[in-house]
Amino acid sequence: FRQQADADSRRGELALLGLEATIESGESDDWHRVVVGPFDRRSDIARAQALAAQAGMDTLLLRREAP
Repeated sequence: FRQQADADSRRGELALLGLEATIESGESDDWHRVVVGPFDRRSDIARAQALAAQAGMDTLLLRREAP
């Protein structure tokens, strides 16, 4: 999202679906990404994606290495 307020709004929408989300801002703070996860099981990923899809939200699955 370009605006922090839009990212906050989406995070709230996800919370209403029962999904805990965080916001990651780019280095220049021009973009704000709303992130759900990490997940330990594929079934949890599928559930989160299904809930988001039912709410009309687009999702993108990212694989990240553990810190």
